[in-house]
Amino acid sequence: MRPFSPHSPRRDVTPAHGGSRLRRRCRHGAVVAAVVVGLGLVGCTTGDPAGEVSDGGDQRSIDAANDAAAGAGAGVCVPPECGTTLPYLPADGYVGPAPGVTDEAAAVDGASVVAATEGEWWAQGLVVNGPDELRDAPIVVADLVGPGGRVLRTVTTTALVAPLRAGEPAPFRLDAPGVDAAEVVDVAWQVRPGTSGPDGDTGPRTLQIDTLWTRPAGGQAVSVPSYADDGGPGTPLVTYLSITNTGALPVVGPRVTAAWVDGRGRVLGLTSVSVPGPGTNLPLAVMEPGGQADVALTLAPPAADGLASVQPLLWGMSGP
Repeated sequence: MRPFSPHSPRRDVTPAHGGSRLRRRCRHGAVVAAVVVGLGLVGCTTGDPAGEVSDGGDQRSIDAANDAAAGAGAGVCVPPECGTTLPYLPADGYVGPAPGVTDEAAAVDGASVVAATEGEWWAQGLVVNGPDELRDAPIVVADLVGPGGRVLRTVTTTALVAPLRAGEPAPFRLDAPGVDAAEVVDVAWQVRPGTSGPDGDTGPRTLQIDTLWTRPAGGQAVSVPSYADDGGPGTPLVTYLSITNTGALPVVGPRVTAAWVDGRGRVLGLTSVSVPGPGTNLPLAVMEPGGQADVALTLAPPAADGLASVQPLLWGMSGP
């Protein structure tokens, strides 16, 4: 199948009116964009906050945090990159590029897979859907092949997105406790139809996802309602998102999944979290039409190292 092509790395842009670089809040509704050159994505960038970042609950506090990044090497959202149309609307619960829809069935994109080479075997990557919407999340099956062609173990997992639209990618993670990664010489992949969503019945994906800011791993202190740390070595990358239900129906147990994909298409980081209720870190039970909440995605080092300038692929959906 055609390999999935990720976005390009961030470009920092120096404003014409001055020497410092300013960051503006990136609204995916007119920001992160799949530029139709092959399948590459030129993304609007998220800069790195200077000083402690906090959220006082309104847009002014976010703007103040963004303004604090002036001169800190942050990027600027500028047309045409910030005004290109996505294959799917951001209000549809997906931010990222999508391959052209083909007649091929859903399959694992081999170029996206990153797997352990020592210790216990694990792998993460993308499954790319075929021409039909899958109401249920597809099941990824991996036969771990050892020396002489012997299957050491067969492991399965469910992709982390449902429903899955035609041509849309979805991330997955597989673990094989007790299997020595050094003994795995090959992997035979299969994708099977799912029988349920990643956490049960699927629901609407009418979640608009907007990136507010990103703090690199080991960066300055962060304090928002759903997450806080003192910054410094060992602290994770933090990407702060705003989630809005733009649909006519409630979204039960809203969740966000993120995959950080490098220029070669490999999934280097992966996380999936429940959207918390306003002012708490407890999962939001229902997001009513027009409802809004913020969520902090975290990715620990060493996986997060060097990924602060990479706009992750983002999916929004119903959860448990």
